[in-house]
Amino acid sequence: MWIAAGALVIVAVIVGFTVFGNSTVDEAIDRCTSAVADRMKSPSTAEFSDVSAHETDSLKTIDEDYAQLDRYSNYGKLSRWVVTGDVDASNSFGATVRSEFNCSAIVGDGTIVGVEVGYIE
Repeated sequence: MWIAAGALVIVAVIVGFTVFGNSTVDEAIDRCTSAVADRMKSPSTAEFSDVSAHETDSLKTIDEDYAQLDRYSNYGKLSRWVVTGDVDASNSFGATVRSEFNCSAIVGDGTIVGVEVGYIE
């Protein structure tokens, strides 16, 4: 009986991580890729690859402008997720062009409260 209960707990933990995962990192990636796609000439053609994210407690905005942090001053705990990767999208001539991007998702009190696209090259 104890073995069955232990196995059930292990299965529940695995399912919990699989289903719920890290929702903040997933949301940071979703919000950043959406923001990057919106800046493309043809957003519907945007295809992303090699996308990764890492959390940092550095609160500098991408352009190192601390003045931007004032809009987040109402939050007790601030951090950010930096999302990078490649995006293939059609340009004005219809040719597919690959670009690298960098984006930050600002997290205030556990919720994403802002997204800043640093560059798309």
